[in-house]
Order: sequence, then C-alpha cells, then structure tokens
Amino acid sequence: MVILGIDASLNSTGYAVLKDGVLIAYGKIVPKKKKLSTIAITITEIIEKHKPDLVRMEDGFIGKNKKTALVLAKVRGIIEMLVESKNIPINLYEPTTIKRQIGGSGKATKEQVYIRLAATFKMDKLFKTIGTYSEKHNKDKTDDIYDAIAIALTNNEE
Repeated sequence: MVILGIDASLNSTGYAVLKDGVLIAYGKIVPKKKKLSTIAITITEIIEKHKPDLVRMEDGFIGKNKKTALVLAKVRGIIEMLVESKNIPINLYEPTTIKRQIGGSGKATKEQVYIRLAATFKMDKLFKTIGTYSEKHNKDKTDDIYDAIAIALTNNEE
C-alpha cells in the first residue's frame, strides 16, 4: 500500500511517501510569495507520480493566531479537494493522536517524535538523507518532513 503523509503549511508543506512501510520519497514544498497554487501543483505532481492508495494529513491544530489558522485551513482545504478529486481516501488526524502513536504520548514534543522515527528507520538509507532534525526557518528546516513521515505512519488503530 502506498501512503502519502502531508504536514500542511503555507510556509513549508512537508510530504512523505511510504510503500508498504518503506520510505520511498520525501520533501517539502516552500512556495515563493506563499502561493497556494504552488502547493496545489506540487501535490498534484506527487499524487500523479506515486499514485497513493491513501493520504493522511494532520487536522485540528488551531494555535493562538486566528489569521494563521485561516490560512492553514485554506491550505488543507485545497489539498483535501485535490485528493478527493482523484478519488483517493484521506484520513485526518489530530496532533495528539499522531504524537501518541508515534511519540508514545499525546504530549510528546516534535523532537521526541523525531527520535522515535529515527529508531524506526535506523537502517533506512533514504531516511538518513533527510538531515538532522531542525525547526529553524531556513533551507535546512526538516521538521515538516519528519512530521509528514509520522503522519504517514499514523493509523486508525486506537
């Protein structure tokens, strides 16, 4: 089964493609001038290339900034529309569900989730090419990719 995990954001949307639990592709979409169309085009290309059987995406994070929440809702809405237009099932997960399943606790930090992922994929050559965990907003930012991998691994078995 091919699963596309997406960590949606206007600044840096992370994605990961797993085939039967093996990481086969990953990346981040960093649109210039924060254009939603860049995200839409790239997600469409990823879907066409990897033909996922299922898409998993984080849902429910609101945060304190209402403007940011609105923009994030737009990004998620566009992705959901694209996925549904391709007749691909989509599962949405609360952040606490992802943290609980992958990080061991609903209150796990992003870094704790990364540590669990690193242990899970310790023999995976492609995983090792992502780079060290970083939340810094620069070209080396990797937390969106690691979040997408965690999302792709999350399931409905709770």
